[in-house]
Amino acid sequence: MAIIYTYPTKTNPVGSDLILISDSADSNKTKQVKVSSLPSSGGGSVSSVELSLSGIAAFAITGDNPITSSGTIILGTTGGSAGQFLDYQGNWSTPAVGSDLTILNEGTDITAAATSINFVGSGVVATAATNAVTVTIPDAFVIEDVQYSVAVAKGDALYISGPAHGSGRPTVGIADATAQQPGNKKYPVVGLALADYSSGEGKMIVTGILDDFNTNNITNPVIGQPVYVGNSGSTGDTLTGTKPTGTDVIQNVAIINKTGANGSLQVSCIGRTNDLPNLEQGKIWLGDANGVPSALTIGSNTAVLTSNGTTASWQPANSSPVTSYSNGVDNRLVTSTGANGINGESGLTYDGSALDVTGSITANAGGSPGTGAIRGAFKSQDNTAGATTTLTFPDKNSTNRTFVFKNGLCTSAT
Repeated sequence: MAIIYTYPTKTNPVGSDLILISDSADSNKTKQVKVSSLPSSGGGSVSSVELSLSGIAAFAITGDNPITSSGTIILGTTGGSAGQFLDYQGNWSTPAVGSDLTILNEGTDITAAATSINFVGSGVVATAATNAVTVTIPDAFVIEDVQYSVAVAKGDALYISGPAHGSGRPTVGIADATAQQPGNKKYPVVGLALADYSSGEGKMIVTGILDDFNTNNITNPVIGQPVYVGNSGSTGDTLTGTKPTGTDVIQNVAIINKTGANGSLQVSCIGRTNDLPNLEQGKIWLGDANGVPSALTIGSNTAVLTSNGTTASWQPANSSPVTSYSNGVDNRLVTSTGANGINGESGLTYDGSALDVTGSITANAGGSPGTGAIRGAFKSQDNTAGATTTLTFPDKNSTNRTFVFKNGLCTSAT
């Protein structure tokens, strides 16, 4: 028998070909077998092949399924529409759209693990439409977190009512325009309540538009009308459209932008009242050493405002009477020296253009009538031609002597 590797090789054996074997069951005797009688590998055979996708609706199986002899199994998709995606379970899903984007109250940096965008501030609106997100951030809004010491209503005027909260938020309460001594003041206004709040954490608007505010609670609301802090000190009634009078402080905190139950205010709280408040009747402003005006009540109808060179006060008109003058002699006519002084005149010279006398002029020297003298030019009050002027003087015997002047000349004497 030839060595096995000396035989030629058949490339494609068939079932009827013979193979020489050593029969291990019969003392390794040489025997022949057909290829078709050889057992398959693993000891079994495949009679059919089938593909199943139970519970996965996105796929469809077509073709020869199962395959029993030969054929092709085709796996394809079915269903779905534009904009959908195939999820991890093999089903068609639609992305979530049409809801507001979540806005957080806290946050700083955006990281790889972030699942939402943080827009800090009130009044921010984010909406989705046609698969696009639009974020609207209002202009010129200043809104602060605060700690309310009492319950408030939307739009209530607020003032700093105590120490800041442990979180750093300012503590605020309901403002009141009633004038108070330091330590009891409930002004100036620092903001308006953004909504209704119980005592505790909340928000106030300092600058911007306060929407959905009922302006009917304001006296005679008119678009463009200034709004002031009122003097009620009660929640829901802290604003007024009437400028405060009397001793109430004046602070304009808003302007009416829209009237009605769903009105709006253009808020501007600058945290200060008017430097000069209303001034009551019967008072005047007087500045102090620090340049700060204060109200000074006017004096009585006989008082005079007197200065000491630094400040001023009301004094009785005769509180400092004149007791002497430069050439003091009794029974002298007192005249001004022209230098804030007075003088006693022994003889008075009138240098004006005219001296009108409605009564009588008596020349009297040393208490004895008739010894005095009146010198000068006399003319009638009536300047028309032919008018006369009559002068009467007592003589030394106290007898009246009458002189009539006409056209500058004495026409008669009796």
